[in-house]
Amino acid sequence: TYQYEYPPSGLRTASDRLVREAEKFIWALRLINSGDIGAQLFYDRFEALGSRDNAPITISGPPDATQTRPHSVNEYRFKKEELEKGKELFIIFGEKSEHLRALTTALRRFNISYNRQSAEDRIIDLTIALESSLLRGISTKLGYRLSYRGAVLLINVKNPLYVRDFLKVIYDIRSKIVHGGEGLSEIKNDRKISRALSKLNIDIRDSPSVYEEIVRKILREYI
Repeated sequence: TYQYEYPPSGLRTASDRLVREAEKFIWALRLINSGDIGAQLFYDRFEALGSRDNAPITISGPPDATQTRPHSVNEYRFKKEELEKGKELFIIFGEKSEHLRALTTALRRFNISYNRQSAEDRIIDLTIALESSLLRGISTKLGYRLSYRGAVLLINVKNPLYVRDFLKVIYDIRSKIVHGGEGLSEIKNDRKISRALSKLNIDIRDSPSVYEEIVRKILREYI
């Protein structure tokens, strides 16, 4: 719950500030753990001109990057020992640094992926999140560089060979979605992709969730 003191002329500014604060809070929690967390609506009660009884009420839908999943099924769990990490991310998101501005697209695409209906759209958003951070200013050997840079960032977090191989195959899947117009039900019949996923012990239907967890860890390490 957020409470601000402001004059009547500042109603719009205060409401915008509330939305930005809520967005930073949700983004921080999403980078710490998986699970479904977001906003279904924003409820503002403005106590204008000292009148509590007639305070105007506004109910609005949240921005795309903070909305809950269309079909929320995974409970979000937040541990006490993760509190400081959450505070740190929340503070970082409030800073106006060049480092953070370079991650604006990556963070927004990662969070928008929570609101996607289809697995294919989630994969596209998550790939844009990685491309706009790991491949900033690069235009050649994209799949190769993305997979190796992601693996290096997570070298102390997750098996780098696993990360490298998964990012390679998910980039191929993304290319088939974007350039071939194929869905996962069609892509699973591709022998090369099928063999690569089999070696990693991943079902193609689970690939968006595995991808999300890896992107979450990469962005957190990048920050």
